[in-house]
Amino acid sequence: PVPATGGWQTYATLRATVTLPAGEQTLRLFAPRGGWNLNWFEATTGAMGATGMSSAQVADPALLKEDAFALTWSVYPNPTTDKVQVQIGSKIVGDLQIILMDASGRILKNISLKKQPEEITQTLSLENLTNGLYFIHLKGKGLNEVKKVIKK
Repeated sequence: PVPATGGWQTYATLRATVTLPAGEQTLRLFAPRGGWNLNWFEATTGAMGATGMSSAQVADPALLKEDAFALTWSVYPNPTTDKVQVQIGSKIVGDLQIILMDASGRILKNISLKKQPEEITQTLSLENLTNGLYFIHLKGKGLNEVKKVIKK
């Protein structure tokens, strides 16, 4: 999430590191709500043998559906020290399971919920877990996805 800074000319820097598979990729920056201002956006290359970007373009906002990212879910902050937020978009509905697993695949937590058509955020505590790599698995009808989270 983008933090509120209290003014249109007061900025907060957000950083994210993403590892992408080889080949052509599309990166999108999407704001489901207004109330913030984008000063700049920078993509850098070089890690893991990347050689550069061949093109970049800004899409016409009229071409994007307002709810284009309502079918997504995210986990933040990542890395974390004590807890993560699992944010689930409004178009993901029905019986869901949020499963926290360790690196060996052992289930540490299993939360079942009946999701309505609204965006929700579920908090998962990692306080009593050792530092390392964990997986958050979101399962539902037609949905079976896993995201990595690092506890440090």
